[in-house]
Amino acid sequence: MCPLRRSLRCQNLVLLVDNGQVTDAVRHADSGEFGKTGDTTYVWRSGIGIRADGNIVTVHGNALSGKTLTELLVRGGAGTGDAARHQA
Repeated sequence: MCPLRRSLRCQNLVLLVDNGQVTDAVRHADSGEFGKTGDTTYVWRSGIGIRADGNIVTVHGNALSGKTLTELLVRGGAGTGDAARHQA
């Protein structure tokens, strides 16, 4: 379980953003920890993050890579962030 909260489960089992920084899971997206699409496929992706002030940041788009999604969460001020899975 991710370190956010006991009651909260992370979609990818690892965070995409931690302490406002891109995590190793995103830097090494080909490791398999990031999901089946890795970082080379541009698909619908969404993510949610929490800013230091407690506000929520959401990102979603139809042609995002994992790294792009993560960079947008960081640019939105997320201190902690994770991705959501879309079912076709």
